[in-house]
Amino acid sequence: MFELIDRGGKGEITRRGRVWVMDPVDGTATFMQGQQYAVCLCLLVDGVQQVGVIACPNLAFPIQETLGQTSIHEDRVDTDGFGVVLSAVKGQGTFIRSMNASASAGLGEPRHVDLTTLPQKKPSELNFVEATLGKTSLSQPEHNAVATSLGAQWPGTILWSQQMKYVALTLGATDVMVRIPKTLDRFTYVWDHAGGHLLFQEAGGVISDFKGEQIDFANGRKIKGERNWGMIACMPGLFEEVGKAVMEVLKKRDS
Repeated sequence: MFELIDRGGKGEITRRGRVWVMDPVDGTATFMQGQQYAVCLCLLVDGVQQVGVIACPNLAFPIQETLGQTSIHEDRVDTDGFGVVLSAVKGQGTFIRSMNASASAGLGEPRHVDLTTLPQKKPSELNFVEATLGKTSLSQPEHNAVATSLGAQWPGTILWSQQMKYVALTLGATDVMVRIPKTLDRFTYVWDHAGGHLLFQEAGGVISDFKGEQIDFANGRKIKGERNWGMIACMPGLFEEVGKAVMEVLKKRDS
């Protein structure tokens, strides 16, 4: 057991082979307040996400309702069951199940999550997901500027847990996530993104850095600016317009 723990805690970069990435509680601050948090697991093979599973024990989400019709809030907690679990296998789509209060009942029947069936929104209708609790390495004023340039309100959906943001995107409860770091040397951790990333992509969403490149999950624990700087997540039909808005905001930083 100690050997397995040591393997999980090694600081070496593993670019090849199978690697499990786990975050037992993503959103610790809101977890402590009885709000939204996520339990996350992702399998990487040669640095590529192959399996992603995210459990949301406090998420009250009616899985049979039409996607895009239900909002997600920190305080909208499941008091009857144990929330929901989302899963995705690369190339096989994303699915959601309810987690029943009775252990004998097990998981509910899976529902396929397909965001491509939703009508495309106008830029002014976009709902930006944001975190406003505590300090952050992200430039929220510039996030605001991106939304404002598109005619959209900011913030839209407020969620502290990074993985819960991916869940909200995957379920159509929000439309756009932009991550503009305050400086080039800022970084984010792999376990805050692995798995949730795959859920949204398999549901039909698009995610890339500001250069249009895929996020590198084979570069150690940190997603760094010299490899992947910034991030945009939204539906394909909106990606170009949101990307242009981000670039215009960043030009003002450099002027």
